[in-house]
Amino acid sequence: ERDLKFTQALWETSEYNENATNVVQPEFAHIALRPEDSWMANSNADRSIYRYFQWLVQEILVKHGGFDEFSDHLGEPFGIQVLPSDKKDVQYPGMSIDADEGTYDGNAEVIENLLDQAAVATEDLESYVELFHGDLATKECIEGLKRMRTIERTARNRLSFLQFVPGLFHMKMAVADAYARVHVTPVANRTEKLGVNEYLNYLRPKATAEFTSKKGPSFRSMHDTIHHVTWTDILASGAIEAQQLFKFDSLAAFKESKPKWTQLVELSEAIINNHLPGID
Repeated sequence: ERDLKFTQALWETSEYNENATNVVQPEFAHIALRPEDSWMANSNADRSIYRYFQWLVQEILVKHGGFDEFSDHLGEPFGIQVLPSDKKDVQYPGMSIDADEGTYDGNAEVIENLLDQAAVATEDLESYVELFHGDLATKECIEGLKRMRTIERTARNRLSFLQFVPGLFHMKMAVADAYARVHVTPVANRTEKLGVNEYLNYLRPKATAEFTSKKGPSFRSMHDTIHHVTWTDILASGAIEAQQLFKFDSLAAFKESKPKWTQLVELSEAIINNHLPGID
């Protein structure tokens, strides 16, 4: 309950509030307002983003680098505020709504209708945020509605209680699209040394025509390519670090030496520290 009680704090830092003294973009509002709750805040914590990347690198080494014997050591990635397995969630399906979600007015109608169906009190919205899911077009409409309602006095009318949370699939679509715009679409980047096209020539030669076509690659092709390029870079980085740490010429030679799990962990840490940007 405490985690959702920050509607007022959101409004005080909102870009739509002309009296705001310290504007925080909505995507980072929770981290800025409650930094002690952020799993990304402490790079040394067991559940930090560093530890997640460490698990991811280890997974790539185990599943794609030939270290299958360590599958049992790998385990599962950690969860954030995982619900207990013995707790049953209660869901209340909403009634269908006759509204055009392609318009601002239609989205406003949907929001009001859902609040009415859930019997959410207007005064509660002054304190508690409501998490709202949808695609990026829905987010654009919600932000547009907020811009139109900055002079309203209540959180309900301003929609300042709404905290938009994109669905994982839509987030992956946005990331894949951003990757394509930077690394695939620009013609000049197609001859880049160790660029995506060079990787494609070796990893997926039959897909080269799709990536250089006017239409561009499908989401699935783009998604698979991102995975394949990432695996390749991690394994190449692993070969470099295996030579630096253990004096082996390749990952295959390192594997033949029958390393211990602790050595593979050491290798993953070296890959993160020396080859991944943005990790302190």
